[in-house]
Amino acid sequence: MDIRTELLAVVKALNAAELPYALCGGLAVGVHGYPRATEDTDLLIPPDHLTAAKQALAGCGLTLESGRIPLGVKTENPHELFRVSKVVDQDILTVGLLLVCGDLKGAWERRQRLRWSGGSLGDS
Repeated sequence: MDIRTELLAVVKALNAAELPYALCGGLAVGVHGYPRATEDTDLLIPPDHLTAAKQALAGCGLTLESGRIPLGVKTENPHELFRVSKVVDQDILTVGLLLVCGDLKGAWERRQRLRWSGGSLGDS
């Protein structure tokens, strides 16, 4: 699987469903001109849009769900991550859905919509 092609499919599905999201992690750094070796896609998602986001991504074949993954539970800023994945032949693609809360709210409020690969990336 080509991560760029898969990212385009993910973005198209979320945009079509009119869901708010922000690209974060290694792919976000790459989109801003600083390529990083990464094999997954990370998105910020408001908690009240998690179910709809998973449904939209299921349309891209991302149907294997991890369930809730708590992060930083013993810190002042715990987070929740959900992952959806798909397997094609021996390749796996994972999209991490990091819920917007606590210290991530500032990043969420500053998110930007970018023109990328003939479309738009982000919802703001």
